[in-house]
Amino acid sequence: MSSDKSLTLPFAQQRQRQASSISDLHSTRPAVEQIEAYRQLSRAIRDAGDRVDLGQLQIEVLYLLHERGGPVKPSRELLPILAVRMSTLSEATRALYRKGLISYIPHRTDKRRKEIQISTRGRQRVRQFFRYFELLMQHQTSRLA
Repeated sequence: MSSDKSLTLPFAQQRQRQASSISDLHSTRPAVEQIEAYRQLSRAIRDAGDRVDLGQLQIEVLYLLHERGGPVKPSRELLPILAVRMSTLSEATRALYRKGLISYIPHRTDKRRKEIQISTRGRQRVRQFFRYFELLMQHQTSRLA
């Protein structure tokens, strides 16, 4: 587990908001405001990802690796959380490897399998993403105030 408690996973928050937004439509907050808040969050995630040269799935993978701290088995530990196909996850991890943000570790018993682990450079990129994300969210909320 990471010692940096200030990091939160905006994608998980985004998905929770999507799931709860249907039931929230009957609340006192107008649906238009909810849609706008979702758009702002999505825009901030995309823009922060662009600034650190990462797509949304790559950011999610790095964040999960950052939080777990040690080697991870992608098919067992990441697929259930990310809800993507294995081929999509493999493509994202290959891109992260090429950028030097993760490393592959041979599986202890099955030489056909590999575990992945975040690199020091990957940890730096996660922190950089969250700095940009926070700044973008502050800017967007200050524009609305």
